[in-house]
Amino acid sequence: MPEVPDHLPENIIRQLLNKPLETERDRRQFAEIASHAAARLSEGLALYRPRPQQAIAHSSPASEIVARGGVRSGKTIWASTTFASVATRQAIIGPDGKPLPFRFSTKRPLILWVIGFDQSHIGQTIYRMLFEEGAFKIIKDETTGLMRAWRPWEPEDKAREAETRPAPPLIPERLVDKDSWGWEDKSKRVFTNCRLKNGNKIFAYSSKGEPKKGDPVDLIWIDEDIAFPGHVAEWQSRLSDNRGRLIWSVF
Repeated sequence: MPEVPDHLPENIIRQLLNKPLETERDRRQFAEIASHAAARLSEGLALYRPRPQQAIAHSSPASEIVARGGVRSGKTIWASTTFASVATRQAIIGPDGKPLPFRFSTKRPLILWVIGFDQSHIGQTIYRMLFEEGAFKIIKDETTGLMRAWRPWEPEDKAREAETRPAPPLIPERLVDKDSWGWEDKSKRVFTNCRLKNGNKIFAYSSKGEPKKGDPVDLIWIDEDIAFPGHVAEWQSRLSDNRGRLIWSVF
């Protein structure tokens, strides 16, 4: 079966629909690819749609971005989808349905860090946002019948809140090397690292620990407050070799 790329495969489906299915092998191959593509279209990052201001931040070429906002302002979902997009090498789809610019075109494996305030923050927030259902809510579109991101700022969607369900994980299990997980406390989902099947590696650190030194990093996500502000300069220095990026979602 031909490999289906991890970005949204709409162009492949379009080509397949125009291809004559002359043999049983053609029909079986088409069914397998279409099923695989449909499954990917229903994953969390594929269903996510940023609001216009979030899309501006997603598209920014800045090497450092601080997203400030109150509770439920959208800063954490912006940061977690940005992080998941880089980790999985999948472009985020903008409000108009078109892919936003993807800034990490290099094919080499990427190193990504996420910094939480403490270990409980890593287990209760970071792991949940990236690897579990419910980073945002989805709802069935009344016109197309397909699942899409719920838009509570629109009165029609707000009135249908009871019909929503948790979105699938931003980083689905199929993309993670299951034998690569490192745990500080597995029962509480406090992870230290994992490797994706595309070669990218994710490391999680508590801001209360000493900042790790020496390794060049491609992307660092700091979520909320940190214990020692002086550590930021050390984290920034880790990004210089690879011309990496720092994003910070904070109240």
